[in-house]
Amino acid sequence: MTNHIAISAFDLAAPLLVAALTWTATRLSKLISTRIRNERVRAALLRLDDVVMTVVKETLQVTVKAIRAASANGKLPPGTGDVIKRAAVAAVKAHLGPLALAELASALSLSPDALEHLLSTKVEAAVYTAKQQSSSNGVHDPGDAAQAAK
Repeated sequence: MTNHIAISAFDLAAPLLVAALTWTATRLSKLISTRIRNERVRAALLRLDDVVMTVVKETLQVTVKAIRAASANGKLPPGTGDVIKRAAVAAVKAHLGPLALAELASALSLSPDALEHLLSTKVEAAVYTAKQQSSSNGVHDPGDAAQAAK
């Protein structure tokens, strides 16, 4: 009799156990998929930031300094900044390559125009950051120099 009750209880509990395990497996699968997608987006953005900073630093060191040195007043001629920015965006695209660009567009769900705008914005932000860093490096308060001389 006890054996019969245990078998009946197992017969009733088995479908519930299978349903619970199926639900748990489905949730775990969704969690893993979300985690993989998030990591893919994170990796794509980190790579983009790295490539953009590298290209901007190279452009500032090579192209901008050469143009400023050749200029009479040490400034870029009008319109040159836009040409340099377009060249930097093209260099970013070349460094990333078509597969990485496609992966970035896919990971962020961007259209080609939106991806172009993102790259342009990233280049502008990197130029701003580089200018801020270069202006703050080596700049000393004149009061500090007077204190050091005493």
